[in-house]
Amino acid sequence: MGRQELYYGSQRLISVREGPNSRQAFDAMKIMYKKNNLTADAFYGYHVKNRFGNFNDNMETDTKLFGFYSSVKGVKYLGNIDVYFFNIQKSNSTYNTVSGEENRNTVGSRIWGAFSNWNYDMEAAYQFGKFDRKNIRVFTFSINNIFNYKLNKRIQKIGFKAEYISGDKIQNDGYADTFNPLFPRGAYFGLAALIGPSNLIYVHPFLEFHLTQKLNFNIDYDMFWRASENDAVYQPNVSVLFNSSESTSR
Repeated sequence: MGRQELYYGSQRLISVREGPNSRQAFDAMKIMYKKNNLTADAFYGYHVKNRFGNFNDNMETDTKLFGFYSSVKGVKYLGNIDVYFFNIQKSNSTYNTVSGEENRNTVGSRIWGAFSNWNYDMEAAYQFGKFDRKNIRVFTFSINNIFNYKLNKRIQKIGFKAEYISGDKIQNDGYADTFNPLFPRGAYFGLAALIGPSNLIYVHPFLEFHLTQKLNFNIDYDMFWRASENDAVYQPNVSVLFNSSESTSR
């Protein structure tokens, strides 16, 4: 009970957020349980806003988060399974050109592990609730696969990441279809951290070569599209970078 950092799973939704060089915290109560291959957390708290100065960060009473996260390891045929539920309540949020009160639920699951030379990480989440008197019905799906092989007695890697994150396709239809990544990693798509995980289609093949014991060589290629050109492009902190009226390009 007190000020603490929360991070779960792949940190796609709740992270310590090391990217901006200012870790994020919560004033929260948390109950933790662990037995054999099962771990489970339940928590209730408020986000802490970073302020200029020292020892003066206060919790945001208008941003409340509670939820449950459980993980089971060593499941036959699947490897490891995470299951979670989060609820976020904010007095004011902005998506594209609309601001309003938000009460959003997130349910999701992650399957991850290793099989032979293959490392896999797959996650899907669905969100529902209310935003500015509109219904929320959004989802995301992501995969991260890495295949290891040996060349010159050194392990090399071929990887592929892909992600679909919902965007609002039709404005003023009674639905708010922009995915809210809650409190994600700051450097979500690499160290540059230019855009955030909302309204996005993301494809990322990469190669990693271990040339010597002390020298690695990496090649990455990242491709981004808006899931909907009728929705905004968002920053890593989920604020609007530019809205749909400023550009219709995907």
